[in-house]
Amino acid sequence: MPRLAGAFEVGVNAELPKLIKAMADRSIADGHGGEQYPVLIEEFGKPRGD
Repeated sequence: MPRLAGAFEVGVNAELPKLIKAMADRSIADGHGGEQYPVLIEEFGKPRGD
């Protein structure tokens, strides 16, 4: 996913890939690293904290 986020920085808006990567990083930090992408749905309801 970091490669995808970096690739979009070449003249294309990278906000969405960066958001998805940040959400995935938070899910992994919360112990959900072995789960599938639907666990990211939980992240939509959490405050960003930055």
